[in-house]
Amino acid sequence: MLGLSLGDMARTTLFHPIPTEDELPRKRASRPRQPAQCTIGSTCHDVMVDGRWQSQEIPTLRLSGQWLAALGFVPGSKPQIAVVDGALVITVAP
Repeated sequence: MLGLSLGDMARTTLFHPIPTEDELPRKRASRPRQPAQCTIGSTCHDVMVDGRWQSQEIPTLRLSGQWLAALGFVPGSKPQIAVVDGALVITVAP
């Protein structure tokens, strides 16, 4: 045997040899990407209206990604959120 395991032998043929480390495609280093799009979701809460409970749909916004860490947002931190000229501004809390 050529020093190949049974799994290697099963994957290896004359026409499709196992690539060496140098022949494998190189992975590009990942870099944080900013989101290209976002969708506002919703959640429901029961609220009292005129003495009766009613379900009310509340808009939600959820952000996640390595790009947040690259900007200084770390798990457990409390960001500052403000509305400035109709825009939602989220900054890293000092």
